[in-house]
Amino acid sequence: MELQNLKYFITIASEGSFNRAAGLLFLSQPSLSKAIANLEKELNVRLFERHPKGVLLTENGKKLYEYATTVMAQLKLIEGLSTQEVPKTLRIASYPLPAVSTMVAEFYNEHNDDHIVLNFYVGRLEKVLKYVAEGKYEIGIITANAVQKNKLRNILRNSNLEAMPLGTDNWYVVVGTNSPLYNRKIVNMRELIDLPVVRFRDDYFSNMTYFLEIDGVKLTAIKYEAFIDDNLDIQNFLLRSNAYHFQLGINASYYTERGLHVIPIHNCDLKIEVLWIKQKKTKLSTEAEEFVDVLKRLFSEHNVSTQV
Repeated sequence: MELQNLKYFITIASEGSFNRAAGLLFLSQPSLSKAIANLEKELNVRLFERHPKGVLLTENGKKLYEYATTVMAQLKLIEGLSTQEVPKTLRIASYPLPAVSTMVAEFYNEHNDDHIVLNFYVGRLEKVLKYVAEGKYEIGIITANAVQKNKLRNILRNSNLEAMPLGTDNWYVVVGTNSPLYNRKIVNMRELIDLPVVRFRDDYFSNMTYFLEIDGVKLTAIKYEAFIDDNLDIQNFLLRSNAYHFQLGINASYYTERGLHVIPIHNCDLKIEVLWIKQKKTKLSTEAEEFVDVLKRLFSEHNVSTQV
């Protein structure tokens, strides 16, 4: 199908007349009629109903007009690529870490004059790995505990991804004022078994977490669970229930600022690594490099030890 014939078709439809369209296009009417006849033959549909005062679109003609005007609009965008300034874009995919979300917002505000286009995805580790490997996002932020690390290494290798450590953190318990643990300075795992835990819905990697053991108590011993897939909804749930939530220490200020209490767990030493990932041998954009520097400072300021 020739784009020229689509242009002719759009002009006729807009003018409602072959004569007026021919004048605008600097064509003879027979030449224009022949072009439309060829288009109708190619599509095997009638496009116009001819009347003494001009032409009207058929139902198929109306559909083609909608499609054709969209095609032409996109064509103009393509033709204008060489003259358009390419916008700065920051594409980040992250495991749900409130500290990272906060840093994304602060980074975006600080670069407000740069008119950065932000594309920020928050989801489970499996999706973050997939989206960075596919190139949908430039960098990813993930976490991995001891039982996840070997599997993660295999996936990184097979997906042409590389991971750089930001730091190693530990689990804490987050509770609201309705929790019997709210005023505690430390809790032990046996106290948590009979209280409801609120957590994100499982994927393959989070299922592996439940092989972990803290202070001699396996996570599978916890009796009651609630599944919520958004940090804000988890926060609201904690504020209004006796449930608790496991979170990393790096996120503590996010919860305490909202009236929640973050409590250390007795004999908990999970050594959960936080890493950022990208495609191998791929140079980062300036915006992504600057954001990675911000992440490194975030972990350094919170005195989280870095380990490879």
